[in-house]
Amino acid sequence: MKLAYLFAALALPAAALPVPLELLKGTASPEPGPTVVLLGNGKNLFGGWNHIPSDPSLRVVSRGTDALEYEPAVLDWVESPGDRPAVPVILVKKLGNWDHQHANGLEGLWGGLTYDELAAIVVDVKLDTKATQIPSAAELKHRFGQWLNDDDLAALDGQKAILRVTVTGPSQVWSAETWLVIDPKTQGDRWLRFEIPIGDFVHFRGEPWNQKPLDPAELAGARVGHIRIEPESMGSVRERWGNVVRNFHPELWDKGTPPPETVKEIGLKFSAVYAKLKG
Repeated sequence: MKLAYLFAALALPAAALPVPLELLKGTASPEPGPTVVLLGNGKNLFGGWNHIPSDPSLRVVSRGTDALEYEPAVLDWVESPGDRPAVPVILVKKLGNWDHQHANGLEGLWGGLTYDELAAIVVDVKLDTKATQIPSAAELKHRFGQWLNDDDLAALDGQKAILRVTVTGPSQVWSAETWLVIDPKTQGDRWLRFEIPIGDFVHFRGEPWNQKPLDPAELAGARVGHIRIEPESMGSVRERWGNVVRNFHPELWDKGTPPPETVKEIGLKFSAVYAKLKG
């Protein structure tokens, strides 16, 4: 991972954060219409990655490194009385080191879809607060206060559940990202629908830490490759979104004296992830 792991904020204009709607009982998920569904109606085409079993620094996870709750490869539907059928997973983000900082994540393939067809990406999701463990501001200060001042700690993370959603072209020749924010105190344990028009994504070429602005008009006729859903940190300063302690003090790792690792564990239940198509 590069030192300058600064997301779209430095190179690109910051798009407004999507505002979710709470799903009422009986709301269809996915909704009817021209769509390409990756997850929904009993179908799940997501896989992903999981560094937790192989990375010794991730032994700090709460459920043990081999827990299936962290493993995207075994995602399956769960029926719950009085609730929507859902696919549960716990996504883990490191807050110390940038190596394997997205300890696990979801990835799906949009087969045969072009950018011109995309109207919006829809994610129907519930934050499971019982499965979520986000370090409080006091806990972060106790763990990292020796190295980060109060402003840096506030810029590191703000105790929200954060998901970065990225749509890419094949081989990531282009990317478009947005950030989903769920407040555990006011939005936890509620079904939310994030519907993000594709034009509201931040578009770029290059790596996530070295983004080069991209005009969506250049993507006419371009094929869509993957979608990724990753856990994130997000604090009070846009330029620091996605960062970890190592971005503030890389010399600690260069000298071999890093602080102990800390993670965010975001428990989620997904009932739908799909693309709405232009009619």
